[in-house]
Amino acid sequence: MAYFHHDGIDFHFRDEGQGVPFVFMHGLGGNVEQPSTLYEPIPGVRFITLDFRGHGETRRFGRPENFRFSVFAQDLLALMNDLNIDQAVVGGISMGAGVALHFALHYPDKVNGLILSRVAWEDKPMPENNRRVYEEIARHIRQYGPRTGKTMFLNTDVYKNMEGPFPDTAQSLLRQFEYEYAAETWPKYLYIPRDAPNFDRSEWEKITVPTLVLANRKDPIHPFEFGQFLAKRIPNALLKEVTSKSVDPIRHMQECKRYIGEFLTAFLPNGGQGR
Repeated sequence: MAYFHHDGIDFHFRDEGQGVPFVFMHGLGGNVEQPSTLYEPIPGVRFITLDFRGHGETRRFGRPENFRFSVFAQDLLALMNDLNIDQAVVGGISMGAGVALHFALHYPDKVNGLILSRVAWEDKPMPENNRRVYEEIARHIRQYGPRTGKTMFLNTDVYKNMEGPFPDTAQSLLRQFEYEYAAETWPKYLYIPRDAPNFDRSEWEKITVPTLVLANRKDPIHPFEFGQFLAKRIPNALLKEVTSKSVDPIRHMQECKRYIGEFLTAFLPNGGQGR
């Protein structure tokens, strides 16, 4: 297991392969395993992912208010500096996509490509209905502890409204209670949904690097329209629709791997010809 030290925290990360650096980041409540399921190793690509503060094996997080996109982007910058990486293709899933977007806007010289998968934010906090979902998770963990909180959460309207039409989303919500350090990291479910990658959509037009946006329908946390709108405002952005995980999780992974692989191939010498 690899770690780097920054801001008083030992960050867990994964660094595999050689070649063009590709940093791919997980979503809220996820860890390094999530982006790894959507990437097929490519010769000539160096795959890097990290557990954000308060996630995975990066247990510590500092103050609760450090759960925000700007701090996560600084953590990413620290990782790249630690690995002596000057520039990378940067991407993420859901919250990770928000961090990647913030990073591309604030550290443009560090980014030569951008991948935004299942966008959950526009240029404002997460929609109120979705914020309520995570606020309920935080409340149940804080008041009852992860085990009892999970049992009680099963009986809430928030969960019941997800369980039928969006089974994969419902299961992902339950997994938040199963995290080993849920009892101490629950503030992330309050602070992150109330933040945003940026607060002015006109800034998206400043992004000049090739950009891939992956979006799916039948997903209440990641509306297709969010990805569609972002792709329209970012110059040189390519929008690809993928199957929702609630419809077919295997197909979702296969399609993401294919589109991400095709996108990354363009960054290889001679466009990957002769691989």
